[in-house]
Amino acid sequence: MYWTTPTAEFRLPVQSHAAICGLALTLMCGSFTPAGALSLSCEFKDAATDAAPSQMDLTYKGDASGTLHIKAPFGEMDVPARMEKHGEGDEAMTGIRAFTETTALMPDKMALEDCVAAKLSAEQLMDKDLIFVQRLSCGQQTPMGPTPVPIKLSVEIAVGVKDVMIVYVVRTFLEKSRIGAEPVAIESVPPPSCKITDAN
Repeated sequence: MYWTTPTAEFRLPVQSHAAICGLALTLMCGSFTPAGALSLSCEFKDAATDAAPSQMDLTYKGDASGTLHIKAPFGEMDVPARMEKHGEGDEAMTGIRAFTETTALMPDKMALEDCVAAKLSAEQLMDKDLIFVQRLSCGQQTPMGPTPVPIKLSVEIAVGVKDVMIVYVVRTFLEKSRIGAEPVAIESVPPPSCKITDAN
């Protein structure tokens, strides 16, 4: 199963539970039968700050289509979402995908870009991978902006019958970046550590 996000494409292998548990993302193994309502409680470390991890709550309500309610350090919002089911038996996976344009708290964009530009040469500023690495580094010292700004938000969740979970959040500035061709995005790196709090 492949999902494409605004900044990345990743594959959720459904061949075996062991393969899924071997992913480098946050995985938790237990027992859960996917349904039309799901609540997760996550310890969320924002890659844009050096603050201690804080709480992020995610609640999906609906069947094939529904709403994902998000309460996180960057804001609280309801996002249109879809739920997909793949595989059977022990290899069954349920995926929830939510995408929207909204407003949210973000690091100061100009300060973040100035930090990145100061660390890279003009040639290096053409390399999106180097920009990504430096953006993570600079994010640790860039203060959050005082007010919400327009962004593109994507959230992807994967849950298996063994309680395997992947939560991936990306917040992307709608305003064009002053460095590189790629828009400035804040990704959930490191990934949040989540547990299921309610499933119906």
